[in-house]
Amino acid sequence: SELSEIQKCFYDKTIFLTGASGFIGSLLLENLLRSCIGIRKIYILLRPKKGKSTEERLELIFQNEIFEKVLKKNPKVKSLVKLMNGDIAEPMCGLSDESVNIIKQEVNFIVHAAAALRMDESLKIAYNMNVRSTLHLLQLAETIQDLKAFVYVSTAYTHAFRQEMSEEFYKPGYNYQQVKLLLDKLGDEEIAAITPKIVGPWENTYGFTKAVCEDLVSSFAGKFPLAVARPSIVIGCNKEPLEGWINNFYGPTGVALAASVGLMRVWYGYPDKTADLIPADKVVSGIIASMWHTTVTFKKSEHQTVQIYNMVSSSKAPITCKDYMTLLEKYTFQDDIIHMSSIAEYNLRLQPRKWLYFIQMYILQLLPAVFIDLFLEFTGDKA
Repeated sequence: SELSEIQKCFYDKTIFLTGASGFIGSLLLENLLRSCIGIRKIYILLRPKKGKSTEERLELIFQNEIFEKVLKKNPKVKSLVKLMNGDIAEPMCGLSDESVNIIKQEVNFIVHAAAALRMDESLKIAYNMNVRSTLHLLQLAETIQDLKAFVYVSTAYTHAFRQEMSEEFYKPGYNYQQVKLLLDKLGDEEIAAITPKIVGPWENTYGFTKAVCEDLVSSFAGKFPLAVARPSIVIGCNKEPLEGWINNFYGPTGVALAASVGLMRVWYGYPDKTADLIPADKVVSGIIASMWHTTVTFKKSEHQTVQIYNMVSSSKAPITCKDYMTLLEKYTFQDDIIHMSSIAEYNLRLQPRKWLYFIQMYILQLLPAVFIDLFLEFTGDKA
């Protein structure tokens, strides 16, 4: 059958992908291999981890159930994926000179999806992994012979304290040079002491460094085709490659699991507020579409802007926190496995008053957990 415009865009092209072992990154790798026929190569950045080499980690990625369909249809697609040893915590992402030269000469698309995700990460580590890695990849992108698009995967919550997030850039409190200057001059204890003041309304180093990153990306406007993908709260897959698939317990997924087995009894939130949830496969399709759209719309000019794509549900298919809880309760009672694993009946409530939330959390969650632990300790049960 005839190739789509997006498939034509990737035909005989090479992609460099960071974050391929992560949730979105692994789904993106799978989708590219399954949907974009004729891709030449996909280079992925990996580091040794937990005693496993990069080769072993790549094999583990392919052993994931999301790759079963594509590998069954065409086992040879594995050979399209090439390893590049590296680490976003290191300067130039830990890439060797040989890898840098390969990227310069061969790569047509870069998707930078790797990031430090911990909200309580130290500012220096979050800066190095989120900001410095992005800076060095952007600088490398300037030297690539035939770059079609660079897509930076951000978040719709880079400025979560704003009432509205349009598809435009917003200035952070500090730019990346100012943050680097502070980090270079101060010791670890001094940095820890002033971090709350630096991050300000962001309240955590993750959101702050992602905001600084976006500001950094904006400074490269017009130099090459460049885009920012901003997904909101990512949940399990809607349909592809496996319905409902997810490999983490972040955000609403963790809430759903904890509430369904009776561990979580109260959740701080406003019933009528929008819970901006988006299925992971929709995000991945959006990133691939943004790679294509950035390629076909770019014109080299000092007036060229960076394309921004808000990948959210709130404007088209909003769901409130109350709606989410209603669905959660409905499917909890339909799932026999959850019933077998439960320690108590589902009884989650939303509490919009923070002071009352803390009281209810201590009474309904913390104290029962302490009593259960004491009982298990007393009876010698190490459950």
